[in-house]
Amino acid sequence: MPSTRLQEELKQTKPFKSPAQEALLSILVTADRLGGAQEDAMKPFGVTATQYNVLRILRGSRPGGLPCGEIGCRMVSRVPDVTRLLDRME
Repeated sequence: MPSTRLQEELKQTKPFKSPAQEALLSILVTADRLGGAQEDAMKPFGVTATQYNVLRILRGSRPGGLPCGEIGCRMVSRVPDVTRLLDRME
């Protein structure tokens, strides 16, 4: 069986065990590439993807704001300590 583009990109010599495994790895590689592009785009502004996520949530909550726990529930990428993140951002 010929190798796939993903196999070549990952320098994987053996075929994937299943189409599901290949699909999952493809999603993970794509997410990593998009995350890197997002980080690069925000770097000039001194904002990380996680900080942008918080700012996005707070902008949508105007004019009232939200408690830490609610911000944590709305995060795209979960963080273990939203309170500490918000303290650093403040």
